[in-house]
Amino acid sequence: MKPNFVKVQVEGGLGNHLFQYSAAKYLAEKTGSRLVIDKSRIGHGMTNHGYYLNLLFKDFDEVTLPNETGFIGKILSFKERVLSYLLRRKNLARTFVFKFFKIYFSDEIGFDERFMRINTPVSLRGYFQTWKFAAYLKEINKLVPEISNTSEWFDEMKSLAIEVRPVVIHIRRGDYRLMAKDFGLLSKTYYLNAINSLPHHLKNSELWVFSNEIEFAEEMFQFETNHNFRFITPPDDLNPAESLMLMAEGVAHVIANSTFSYWGSYLSETSEITIAPTKWFKSLEDPKDLYDPKWILVESIWED
Repeated sequence: MKPNFVKVQVEGGLGNHLFQYSAAKYLAEKTGSRLVIDKSRIGHGMTNHGYYLNLLFKDFDEVTLPNETGFIGKILSFKERVLSYLLRRKNLARTFVFKFFKIYFSDEIGFDERFMRINTPVSLRGYFQTWKFAAYLKEINKLVPEISNTSEWFDEMKSLAIEVRPVVIHIRRGDYRLMAKDFGLLSKTYYLNAINSLPHHLKNSELWVFSNEIEFAEEMFQFETNHNFRFITPPDDLNPAESLMLMAEGVAHVIANSTFSYWGSYLSETSEITIAPTKWFKSLEDPKDLYDPKWILVESIWED
């Protein structure tokens, strides 16, 4: 077993987990270290999106805290809360935690210049929402998902996607409606502008629409008869990894301001073009170096 390790604490949903995994995997590759995924934050926070990273990649070990109701679990949970508090402080407190506990906290939502100077072993905390780490892993062929034991629905839809070569459109709503003031909900105008930005040879492609509010998406486009929409409705028990990998079968992608949307495009081996909204967040600062330079950016137009 490699003596050094890079451990990353994943939080959020699958899209965020993929950014966190990519940053940690990048550092592990650069330093010849073992990769470890820390699942102790799964189920904590505002929403519980579950854990599906291990359905896509198998190149890491996993750890989590013991049951918090046990004595050891309570001690470790208290320690985690103290360390998390200190990491969100500045200067000496954060330096102390890094020096004695080897925990690195990133202030940046996106690319972090300081990250490039980290020594291992280390435990990472942060979002790391940038294309740069994933691009390096793609270049060395270390970002190839291996999903297995897929559902019959997925297998049938993947075969259909290979046949019809759809353009994939993702509309993110759901929990975003609770954070619309900060995150923003992209309007129908943004999506139509993005569709109209597709290259000529894709103008007549079938448009596969994915959304966590698919009925809303159907209403949004019900009068747009110039385009050939297909609204994708997975089975209720389908895991998000399968939806993500079906999205990756598109020949082009029109994405939302969503990390899930982002990775539905970025993991694709068939996509010719990605069209993304700019700004990413309606009222918050956008992650640094989020967008792949090859992507086409279309102005974000928000719902009122």
